[in-house]
Amino acid sequence: MIPDYPGARVPRGPGREDLEKFASDAEVADACLKGAIERIRVFGVARDEPEPAKPARGRSRGSLTQHFHGPVNQAVAMDSATQNVGHIGPSGSTVDEVVRLLRESEELTKREVGEAARAAEQLNAEVQKPDEGRNWKSVAEWGNTLLGIAGKATDLTEKLASHMPWIAQLVEQARHHSG
Repeated sequence: MIPDYPGARVPRGPGREDLEKFASDAEVADACLKGAIERIRVFGVARDEPEPAKPARGRSRGSLTQHFHGPVNQAVAMDSATQNVGHIGPSGSTVDEVVRLLRESEELTKREVGEAARAAEQLNAEVQKPDEGRNWKSVAEWGNTLLGIAGKATDLTEKLASHMPWIAQLVEQARHHSG
C-alpha cells in the first residue's frame, strides 16, 4: 500500500533485528516444547492436585479442615472404612490436657477458654457413652467448638498438635453418624 500524501513513510515490515530476535526466541520456544513433550513421554502426565484448603477462621457450617504443625499421632481410615474414636485416643485426660493448655495461651480471651472448657466437658460426657447412645449432633458441635478455639491458640500449636487429631476424627465420625 502506497500512501497518497508526499513524505509519508512506506511501511516495510519488521526490521532485521526484529527478525533475528524472533528467530532466536522461536528456537528457545521450540526447545522448551520438545523438552516438555519428552518429559511427558518419559514420566507421563501428572494429575492436577487440588489446592490445599485454607484454615478456617472461626466456626462455619460444612466440612472440617484442620492443619496440624508438629508431631501428630493419628490413625486414618482409608476409602469407605470407618474408625472408632476409641482407637484414636482417650477422652478424659486428653480433653483435660487440651483445656489446661488452652488456659496457658496468651492469644485466647477468658471467654474463649471458658467456652473451650464447657465444650470439652460436654464432649467428654458424650464420649463416655456407648456409640449408639451418643448425641452425634452434640459431639460434632462441641468438637468443632473445641477445635475452632484451639485453632486460635497459635502460640500453642506444637503442644496441642498431638491432641487434636482424635478430636477431629471424633467430629468426622459424628458427621458420618448424623447423615
